[in-house]
Amino acid sequence: MQRGALGQREATRPATPISLIRRLLEYRPRGPAVAIAWVLILATCAVGFAACYLSGPHLDYGSIFLLPSIVAGWYLGLTAGILAVGISAAAWVIAAVAAEPAPPMWAVIVNAISRFAVFLMIVGLLARVRKLLERLGEQSRTDALTGIGNRRALLERGQHDMEAAMRNGSPTSLLFMDVDNFKVVNDRFGHATGDQVVREVGGTLAAIVRKTDFAARLGGDEFAVLLNGSNETSARLVAEEIREAVGALFRAKSWPLSLSIGIATAAGGTASFEGLLDASDRAMYSAKESGKDVIVAGPATGGPEWTRARERAPRSPESAL
Repeated sequence: MQRGALGQREATRPATPISLIRRLLEYRPRGPAVAIAWVLILATCAVGFAACYLSGPHLDYGSIFLLPSIVAGWYLGLTAGILAVGISAAAWVIAAVAAEPAPPMWAVIVNAISRFAVFLMIVGLLARVRKLLERLGEQSRTDALTGIGNRRALLERGQHDMEAAMRNGSPTSLLFMDVDNFKVVNDRFGHATGDQVVREVGGTLAAIVRKTDFAARLGGDEFAVLLNGSNETSARLVAEEIREAVGALFRAKSWPLSLSIGIATAAGGTASFEGLLDASDRAMYSAKESGKDVIVAGPATGGPEWTRARERAPRSPESAL
């Protein structure tokens, strides 16, 4: 079993200008935010129309129309970007024709077509870049071997869900799992079989968890499942289902393996996700020290029993095997 994947905890980092810019660029409007975005897009087009109309042919404010097209293409998608480009081009044409003195119609048409084409290329490029970045971001949060989330994805999702739990007062549980005797399989059957074990366990977790939950591989033979809205009793039922399903898989493959599971629960979001992760990790080690292939629930995070448990002597390295 690989240690160190969770040995160094990632503390919550304070917001920096770069991180704020990254969040702004990664933001994707949902629900009412989409309507607000369209209001801002149309308002910008109206400002561009007024500027072009009042300035006449002497000054060109056509670049103002590029902003709503960029915003629509980046945040709302390619279709919305194309629509914004069409609205911008129409507003510019109307302003140019209505201005005094009006330019020749052929000039208006040529300028409108060229501007529409340039804006369309920019919006198309931005939409493609956004989709590529989202794909890369998804890959960076996905475990390549199993297809479920990785440690980074779990930390981000866990922090987000714990904040939501704190707001609505709902419980959150975390299952920390480790494959018992994994090193024996690697040594006896080879690392290719070890990779197959990891893939099979990951596939089993993905098939069992709900859409509101989150399964992740933390590294090596360690896995975790985040259970939103689940208290300790519900979490234990899920853990038992996982242990039995994975155990049946191991027996069918004739692998001398089992699964130890630790459970930690935060009631009403009373602890940070780091605390929940630490508590479930310790509960898992207690399961191993209890003979392996068992489920152990640790004390609720944030309470006095959990604080005393953290102050106990460090785990023995032999229990990690």
